[in-house]
Amino acid sequence: MKKYEKIRQNRDAKYIEKNRISSLIHLVLFVVVPAIFWSMGTDETLNNENMKEESKKTPAVAAPVKEDF
Repeated sequence: MKKYEKIRQNRDAKYIEKNRISSLIHLVLFVVVPAIFWSMGTDETLNNENMKEESKKTPAVAAPVKEDF
């Protein structure tokens, strides 16, 4: 009996539309929202003025290492 109910449910237009809306909501949540967070994270690192100024002040040479044996 449950098989026939499931077949009827899959043919029902309201059930199909409900699944489509649910799929679109999941698409927005799992694709668009992480993209927004990703863009926020890359924006901070690329446009941080303090990082640009610090990179100009400090040389690219590593400090000498003291070897104590």
